[in-house]
Parts: sequence; structure tokens; C-alpha cells
Amino acid sequence: MSLTDEQWDALGLDRVVVRDRAEFFIGYAGSEAPLFDVDGVIDAFRDGPLGDETDQKVAKFTDTDDAGPAGLLRRRMAEAAGRPGRRPWARTAERADALRHAAQAALLGDTREGRNLLLQSASLYRELGLPFGDFLSAAAVGPGDAAFEAAGQLRSIIFGSETAPEARRVDEGYFSLPRRLLAPAQQIAVLFTALSSADGVDGFGIGIDLLRRASQATQATSVGVTGRPVALWWECGVRLAELTYGRPSARDDLRTTIAELATAHGQALRTAQFDRYHWPRALSKMDLVDLDLTGLTAISNRVLRQLGEPEWSMFEDFRDLTPLSQVSVQVGIRLSGPGRPRTPASGPSPSPEPTPGPAAASDYVPESRSPSLWARS
Repeated sequence: MSLTDEQWDALGLDRVVVRDRAEFFIGYAGSEAPLFDVDGVIDAFRDGPLGDETDQKVAKFTDTDDAGPAGLLRRRMAEAAGRPGRRPWARTAERADALRHAAQAALLGDTREGRNLLLQSASLYRELGLPFGDFLSAAAVGPGDAAFEAAGQLRSIIFGSETAPEARRVDEGYFSLPRRLLAPAQQIAVLFTALSSADGVDGFGIGIDLLRRASQATQATSVGVTGRPVALWWECGVRLAELTYGRPSARDDLRTTIAELATAHGQALRTAQFDRYHWPRALSKMDLVDLDLTGLTAISNRVLRQLGEPEWSMFEDFRDLTPLSQVSVQVGIRLSGPGRPRTPASGPSPSPEPTPGPAAASDYVPESRSPSLWARS
């Protein structure tokens, strides 16, 4: 189990319902692509109604008669599907989002299963060309080759210049590099991915002053599931860089900022609980796990481990948070793998951590689905 009983009680969700949510999104991601989308339906009716001369209002679309309304609809749909301007990336994005939602639910019950789903989602986001995929990989299994690429992209973001050719991915996916780096959420993903390796920060030339001078350091644009400003997330990156460079108070400062972000998510979860129809059914629009926060926690915990610093402890570092506010932080600590806790461990053993390395994400073989995922339901 990823969460403590106290945290589960605070969520107020039946574990079977959360399991079903994960199963639904896993099933959706694996389903066949629809024969048409909403745009196709709209296009099919732009040429007028399907009724015949008898002013027919209802048509049996399973009818095989090509001369009837069903045949007319099929012809119009085929024409609409063949027109230029379709969105070839839409299905890939839907599957990536579905697996992300599944991972958020699964991470509450089983870290290994959640990690597997995160990696699957990350692969699809990478296929789209979105840096968020590299961030999910770094959060799930540690720094890999993507950290070097992200460092080049980070300098591009800060200086507004082209990314160095050696730091570019061969296949940029569906979106061009400048376009995908414009989104604040993707900029934060690049920042955390670039800082995911303590050994590489200095080599990548990511200086603290460079990060502080970036325009993102004072940007108030809302980003993430809780709408916190870009500047607050960027500050986390600055603290992470300071930690790597050995600034004495960096760990405490980073902990304070993580706690602030965690409090915001806890308050958002509490607000969502007032909806007594959608919340108990795990249908709320509010993310059960803030993956930006969870990823930051996992990445920073691995960096602490690399530096020989005390790792994050829920009891010693975040005990002042409410149980709801602890959820995403707890998931992040578990996702970062086992370490040497400063206090005696209790409860189930943590999930094994894949060995970080240059190709950690690509070398990691997802484990088979674990029956322990909802064993305590």
C-alpha cells in the first residue's frame, strides 16, 4: 500500500471504487480507436439532415441499405474522415491521458503498478513530443538520458534560443520544439527533468544565478492541478539546484516550498469532497494525486540520496501537514524507492526501486500486474 490508513480515511474513498477508476482508464487506453470523432459527426450533418422525402426523423444506422439514411451517413462520414486537417495526435493524447489517470489512481494502492502505468503514459507523451513524458519517466525510475536533453531545452527556455543540436531528440513528435516549450507546464517539466541528476547539474551548466534570472522566476501564470504560479514551481527548481551545489539551508527551503504546494492540493481535495455525488464515486475533476508534486518529491528524494543527505520523512519533515495534504508527498516518497529511513519503518515494505542510470527509463522492464494492488480493499 502507498498510503497509510489515516490518509485513506482522509480521502474518504472506497478502495474498490478507486481500483475501478484505474481499471476503467486502463481499459479505455487499450480500446480500439473510434471510427469517427465529434468533428466527423458535425461534418456529416453540415450538408443537411439525413431524412428522406417522407420527412423521416429517426434512422436505423445499422441498416445495410446504402440508399437509406444509414448509407448516406456512412458516405458522409467517409468523406469527412478523408478531408485534410484531421488531428493525428488526438488518439495518442487520449491514451496518454487515460494511462496518466489510471496511474494516479493506482499509485494510491500499489506503487509498482502505478510506476508501470506512469512509464506507459510517459512513452506516449514522448511520442507526442511533450517534455512531460520525460518528467514522468524521471519521476518513475530516476534520471536517464532525458536529463541531458532537458538541460539543453532549459537553456533554450531561459535564453529564448534554439536548443543545441546535440541535445535534440531525433524525432520531435507531433509538435515542434519551440511550440511545445511555450507552455508553462512543459517548462516546469523540463526544469525538473534537467535537475533530476545531482551528478549532471554542474556538468550541464545549470547555475543558480541563471535560474534566478529567468523570467519564469517572477511569472504569476497559474499552472498545475491547483493553479499555483509558475514562479512557485520555478522556486522549487532553484532550491533543488541549491541543494546540489551544497547550500546549507537548501533542504529546509525546498521542504517548505513542497509543503506549501502540498497544502494547496490538500485544500483542493477537501473542496472537491463537498460534491457528495461525484467524489464518493471517484468521478471528481480534481486529480487524486498531483503528479507535478509527486514527481518533484520523488526526484528530490533521489537527489538527497545521491548527495548522502537525509531523505524525506513523512514523520519528521511533513507531519504538520493534514492527511489530505500528505497524499501526493507520500506517493512521491514511495515512488522514489527504498532508502535508509531516519526513523524505524513500519507497515508494508516499500516497492523495489529500479536502478537509476543513463538509460534508466528505457532499460526498465515493467513488472507484471501485482495482485497486491487492492489486496487490502
